[in-house]
Amino acid sequence: MTPPPNSSANGRSPAADPASSGMDGGAGERRESAGRDAEGAPMGGKSAAELLEAAIDPMVVDMGFELLLLEWLGSGKRRVLRIFLDHADQGTGVTVADCTRMARIIGDGLDAVEANATAGEGDVDPALAALLSRAYTLEVSSPGVDRPLAKRSHFAAQIGARVKIKTLEPLEAESNERNFHGRLLAVTADEAAPDDPRRGVVTIHDDERGRTLDIPLPLIRRANLVWEG
Repeated sequence: MTPPPNSSANGRSPAADPASSGMDGGAGERRESAGRDAEGAPMGGKSAAELLEAAIDPMVVDMGFELLLLEWLGSGKRRVLRIFLDHADQGTGVTVADCTRMARIIGDGLDAVEANATAGEGDVDPALAALLSRAYTLEVSSPGVDRPLAKRSHFAAQIGARVKIKTLEPLEAESNERNFHGRLLAVTADEAAPDDPRRGVVTIHDDERGRTLDIPLPLIRRANLVWEG
């Protein structure tokens, strides 16, 4: 059995409106919930995940962590904001205490962003404010042994490892296949955008097909290491 990652989860709901509820506004109740996979809908030219990552990444970096992956999942009242963190130097593992502490810091930071938007203070993207006004569950986790891979540097650090990749669409017109498993052989930058960490091409030797495949990073929906322990 694959060991599970460390994690912490907090349910968060929009602040109550004192004028309508007779209650002091606040961060709302914390509760556990579960979501399902869903694509973040584009909002003002950016996806929900991109808006949230731009707000959360500075909080994570300030505390000495790296934001490996952010997912905005589910729909309606079953929204989940799932965040995977690692230490910036990757020298030590992320503990349950780390996850709990960062869940509190990130949650409080997002509450402050929403409060500023409600008060008309600061330069808060209206699309981000709309996202944060919804009830959601915040989950903060360590990478685990099936470490998520999202940026070019993540793949480059794992050359030679086995990976599983799910793409947004088939790689070939004559095939509906979107799931690939194999050995990670190489990662190359996009010549048109060499400094963009989410652009480039991942090359794997696909086990099932017995051949080499080039997969553009923007086409990858989800990628993880495959544990070989």
